[in-house]
Amino acid sequence: MLSIFVREDNAAQRKTIVQIIHNTVSIEELNMQFVLDTKDPYLLLEEVKTSQNTGIYFPRYRPKQRYEWNETGTTNQIV
Repeated sequence: MLSIFVREDNAAQRKTIVQIIHNTVSIEELNMQFVLDTKDPYLLLEEVKTSQNTGIYFPRYRPKQRYEWNETGTTNQIV
């Protein structure tokens, strides 16, 4: 089972994202479960560190900013 993690500061946007994902998982009968949706990036990191399952991560997205992937699988902001 895949674990789903969502990280978004804006509560209304987070609620919408979670609802869309939940509806899709339910309709498609996917083998996935929500583990966490939060605005706290540190809480997300702690949960991911202890997770034993493969996960799908929906980090906060900022379309006006550019990012690059670094060697640890996280992103660095490019100005």
